[in-house]
Amino acid sequence: MRVLAYGFCLILSTAPAMAQVRSVELHKPRLFGYFIGDLIANEVVVLVDAGTVLKTSSLPAPGPLNYWLTLKAIQTVSEPAADGAVRYRLKLTYQTFYDPLEPHWLKIPGFQLLFDTAEQTIAATAPEWSFLSSPIREVAPKESKDNTFLQPDIAAYEEDLARTRAGAFVAGFAAVASYLALAFGHAWPPFHSRPARPFTNAARRLKTLAKKAPREDVYRKALSLLHLAFNKTGERVVLADDLNSFLSAHPQFQSCRVEIAAFFDASRRLFFESDRRAASAFSLHDAVGLCQKLSAVERGLR
Repeated sequence: MRVLAYGFCLILSTAPAMAQVRSVELHKPRLFGYFIGDLIANEVVVLVDAGTVLKTSSLPAPGPLNYWLTLKAIQTVSEPAADGAVRYRLKLTYQTFYDPLEPHWLKIPGFQLLFDTAEQTIAATAPEWSFLSSPIREVAPKESKDNTFLQPDIAAYEEDLARTRAGAFVAGFAAVASYLALAFGHAWPPFHSRPARPFTNAARRLKTLAKKAPREDVYRKALSLLHLAFNKTGERVVLADDLNSFLSAHPQFQSCRVEIAAFFDASRRLFFESDRRAASAFSLHDAVGLCQKLSAVERGLR
């Protein structure tokens, strides 16, 4: 339950300054159900006119307020309000160490806040408020068998974790198996020492290139990457005239013969004849598609 109360402004200077502090609101928590050691939080909201500044030195200092009450923390936030006013929110956290023999009302003391204006200093008072403190044991409890009135802790019990362990094992095995399958396909550890897959590596780079604007330098780099993959696979420089010998040495790529021939034809027209228009018959998209097909063959997926 949140209760709203209003404090009254105490003016330290002349009467015209009374409008500087518009209101003091106290937002209280629940008023009952507190035991020794509990934390109690409340909020003080002060609304002031523009140009009125809170003096932080007037804030209550954290620490013991009396033998049973301690101010643990205070947090101050300022925010703009309507009509150019300023709203100060003070969030206070108290801790009670009172151990009553029966339910007992206790008071949280009020305090005074100082504000500076252009001409003077004014004050506002946050009002005190009360809460109900409860005992943790009866005043005259009945006799217990072992002559103690403290209740025992809940006994610990062993929970069957067999199903949890089985689920964790299955999930772990699936995760490891998934990583190994992915690592094998991409030459990640522990499979990074196996023979390289030039077309697979080129396909990743070509996919990134394809996202760029279709400029001639991008197209040239794409064809160069594809050439480099053929050279690494053939372990020598592979030209258009070497296509038959390349496919004889690597018959797994025979299914892509037509597209490979189109690639070498476009490469010759671009790099040796400087005929970009004729070379464009084999587009950047075609280069990416061919490299992906060769990568799939290289990984045994086709």
